[in-house]
Amino acid sequence: MSTSLSSSQFPRAEIASDAFIKAENPTANLRTVVLDLNPLTSVKAAAAKQTVNAIKTENLTANLRTLVLDLDSLASVKAAAVTYGIIYLLRIQVLINNAAVKVSKALTLTEDVECQFHANFLAHYLFTNLILGRIKAAASADFFTRIVNVSSSSHAFGPVRFEDYNFSDGSYHHLSAYGQSKTANILFTVELAKRYAKDGILLFSLHPGAIWTPGVLGVKEELIALGAIDEDGNPKPGSEEFKSLSSGVATHIVAAFDLSIKDQSGAYLVNCQVRNDLVSQHAVDPENAAKLWALAEKLVGQTFA
Repeated sequence: MSTSLSSSQFPRAEIASDAFIKAENPTANLRTVVLDLNPLTSVKAAAAKQTVNAIKTENLTANLRTLVLDLDSLASVKAAAVTYGIIYLLRIQVLINNAAVKVSKALTLTEDVECQFHANFLAHYLFTNLILGRIKAAASADFFTRIVNVSSSSHAFGPVRFEDYNFSDGSYHHLSAYGQSKTANILFTVELAKRYAKDGILLFSLHPGAIWTPGVLGVKEELIALGAIDEDGNPKPGSEEFKSLSSGVATHIVAAFDLSIKDQSGAYLVNCQVRNDLVSQHAVDPENAAKLWALAEKLVGQTFA
């Protein structure tokens, strides 16, 4: 079993997934590959190593390997895909596209693309398609492989601006840009589900919940202004409770391994449950999904069948 987790933010993810799979299939042969896709260049390698060490402390038999790439560089994404194919030679049964950034108030372009749209969606789109053959190869009549795209309830902040995804009209707001990237994650899931259901691949997107990580500190003032937290960072009554890292990864594990949702490919999960009723219409419109795929192909300079 090859489990590809695209961030090292959740150090217990692999332990939880192993336990879940063993409960479903006691004879499962597990091989976990941690893919560290943290776009913060200065910390990604160290974070990956820390994650591996933390897992091995609790599970000495865990078979872990790391593959580091930068989501702010399409060249790095391509190189990582090539490296994976040459070195690991593994079929991929589960891919979780998790890593994301939430930036400050200033508009920032990465390779001529708004940086959140680039890191949170475009790089995942490219990497997923480049290794898709490995995912298809793992599927069989008895086993459906899975791709999980981590979105957010913040997708409601904005649709994909197909004609101006870089906010060149001067209307940029970083929450709208973040919302655009998270909408893209869901639309990506919708289009993948349409294209590859015949190949035995299940697709899910999800909202992991509010998780207090260092990245949240960058928007602390806005969360206070919105009335979501107090000055000490505590959630206010009526607002969404912050989850621990372990709790925050629970929905990932359900999306990746729960057999009870295998007939609901394309679904959106919240708190470990299928909750398609909580998705904004702009994020599940099949026409928008097809348009996003075409836009992404244009931006990466490559077409995918």
